[in-house]
Amino acid sequence: KTKCLKRRPPQQIYSKFGSLPIVAEKSASAGHSRNASTQNLQTMQHYRPHILQKLAEVSEPRCLYKPSKTTSQCEAVPSDSEKSISICNNLSELLMAMQDELDQMTMEYQDLLNQRKETESQSVCENIECELEHLVKKMEIKGEQISKLMKHQDNVRRL
Repeated sequence: KTKCLKRRPPQQIYSKFGSLPIVAEKSASAGHSRNASTQNLQTMQHYRPHILQKLAEVSEPRCLYKPSKTTSQCEAVPSDSEKSISICNNLSELLMAMQDELDQMTMEYQDLLNQRKETESQSVCENIECELEHLVKKMEIKGEQISKLMKHQDNVRRL
């Protein structure tokens, strides 16, 4: 069995929320387009249908609370409902960032599949296969993280 090629070390993501337990790696290939609204996932449907099923499960509507901050609200001590709205907004932002990461992984997966189709070298093809397997594991983990965050967000909404 071939060994996977080592990639760049993962980068920890930082935001206004502080250190997050999410890992983002830079793509091995250049040229990802973030504005691709639709993606051809027929190959993924064929090879990994369970991932698409999980993705469909986590693609539920996001928190719809919108903050309505005024200067007086910023200076005053926030009420419990304002805290809940703020927490929900923060969770929504985090959820969108995680879903964007999953979208990026999906595009990288598609790129790797295309590279594998175009490659004639058996060793390069095996390396791509290894990268695909690694990426699928990362996508599954990201899907689980999104599911957990959505459940937590629902619990916060109920409070």
